[in-house]
Amino acid sequence: MAAIVASCSYGEPQHYEAQQDKDLETILEWYAGYDVLRPLLHRHLHYSDSILVLGPGTSALHEQLYESGYRGITCVDFCSKVLQAWRKRSADAGHSSLKYQHADIVTGLAYEHYPYNAIIDKGTLDCVLCRQTGEEDAQQALTVIHNNLKNPGTFLMVSHSPPDVRLPLLKRVAWESIQVGGRLGCNCVAPAQQFWYCFASVQRLLMGKRSIRT
Repeated sequence: MAAIVASCSYGEPQHYEAQQDKDLETILEWYAGYDVLRPLLHRHLHYSDSILVLGPGTSALHEQLYESGYRGITCVDFCSKVLQAWRKRSADAGHSSLKYQHADIVTGLAYEHYPYNAIIDKGTLDCVLCRQTGEEDAQQALTVIHNNLKNPGTFLMVSHSPPDVRLPLLKRVAWESIQVGGRLGCNCVAPAQQFWYCFASVQRLLMGKRSIRT
């Protein structure tokens, strides 16, 4: 029973707010890190893109993207202590254009529709699914993600669950296409764990014509 309670708590901000500051300030990659994801990200991202990173937690993915030349990065997290730690770290490093917003992707984001070229999720939906209302909340989160992508836009999801488990959830939202990837290597806290990735894309009709990204 204790293990079930601990698992469910990953989807709640209280789990992270209760942690020591020093633990939240220590960089840990629970899923595949930037070195593993870099070829995939560079294939789908442009340096001028507006990028949203969901739930950075203790991952430095957004920081490493910034250091690689991507400047339009915003991070959202539902834990204020996580955001406080990252704001301080970014200020100390001189990463002035990195933005941090306090938000829960299930209840929505305080932005206009379609502000982002790309949205990156590295385990956030997995955490949402740990909630008692996980399936419903995850579907709502995917709707929010879809509504915040530009035309066209790309959503990258990295999950510990294989495609046959996550695809039914993804397909509840009207993506233009879904590209399923294979297993990822791991330079993270749980090297024995397997991770999978997929890209879901949005293309909306504008004035009767499809928008094409160049």
